[in-house]
Amino acid sequence: SAPPRGFPPQGFPQQGGVPPRSFPQQPQGPQGNRPQQPSAKSALPPQFGFDPSVLFGLANKLAGGGGGGQGGEPGSQKPEETFPEIDRSGIKTNFNDEAWPYMWYLNKGQKGLDMNVEDAWEQGYTGKGVVVTILDDGVEHDHPDLKANYDEKASIDLNGNDGDPYPRYDFFNSNKHGTRCAGTVAAAANNTDCAVGIAHEASIGGVRILDGPIRDVLEAKAISFNRNYIDIYSASWGPDDDGKTIDGPGPLAKLALADGVKKGRNGKGSIFVWASGNGGKHLDNCNCDGYTTSPYTLSVSSVSELGLVPWYSEPCSSSLATTFSSGATGKNPNDPFERKVITTDLHGRCTAKHTGTSASSPMAAGMVALALEANPELTWRDVQHIVVRTSIPAGHLQVTYQNTFARR
Repeated sequence: SAPPRGFPPQGFPQQGGVPPRSFPQQPQGPQGNRPQQPSAKSALPPQFGFDPSVLFGLANKLAGGGGGGQGGEPGSQKPEETFPEIDRSGIKTNFNDEAWPYMWYLNKGQKGLDMNVEDAWEQGYTGKGVVVTILDDGVEHDHPDLKANYDEKASIDLNGNDGDPYPRYDFFNSNKHGTRCAGTVAAAANNTDCAVGIAHEASIGGVRILDGPIRDVLEAKAISFNRNYIDIYSASWGPDDDGKTIDGPGPLAKLALADGVKKGRNGKGSIFVWASGNGGKHLDNCNCDGYTTSPYTLSVSSVSELGLVPWYSEPCSSSLATTFSSGATGKNPNDPFERKVITTDLHGRCTAKHTGTSASSPMAAGMVALALEANPELTWRDVQHIVVRTSIPAGHLQVTYQNTFARR
């Protein structure tokens, strides 16, 4: 069965490093996920002889942390990133969220980097009435930028076997991925906090599945959870992106996908949005990934800020479209510097370091939510056709010989 594809705790991998959809194994099996006051549960073993929350809190302070959610330093709201004041006069949409001026992939037509999201907002579409759930490692639903849109009916913890998908905290913040994806979709707008979600009035839920052994039966449960209530499932995981692994959903998960498009959304079909993979460094090919090649999933890849194929990108025929994400880090002499994605982070914080196709998939899920608000009667096939027909064929993607033909 397929391991999760998230992010290593160090943040964005350097070129030639670990691809961004490769999750570290947790040091322990699943624990109770909801943290207790005054601080989060820690993954540190009990034989240390002192309260590990003290060390956890100190680590947060040294990292410039704190947090509005449980687990950070009480009362601190300091974000991971500090966004300096800039002139907002040239920005089309005047949200007061602190990171909004820096969300380069949404708020400017300069350089042609525009996914037309602001145009949808101008027409009154914000995702209202649409339900999106994140299949991942949990969602910090009391985050100041998520709590207004959080939906308990779209949420479950399949690792802890309860109804609360709150992430399990550890020393490395390993389970930050789902919270980051949730904010990309549905972070509240105009609340002075952090970022703006593409569908910032959509209902957002979480299915906690990646913080433990990944089994076929759990995947099937996640994919089929409350399918007449949830409209869109966003997933950013699958087989190892190592250039060697060919894998996909097991028999139960395959059946759940097929049943989802037939029975989900009261017969209109569940929308499954899937990240295409980050194994470009290993010449991996997403045709070897049975989740993205399924006819029932909407497979999404990435394009960088400068319109380039990111170094982690995998080529394959199943990718229907790209959305923006991270690119070159500027660390190498010949590399430009390309920005990453801004979104919500653990402990009530804000990050400008969300990366890889894991950021692209929830972007697409947010845009699909806008479309479903405009026309709730769209079927799952309609959505795929609309994505293909409205994507710009030439677009901004500058494909090179190496990117196209490296895998043969």
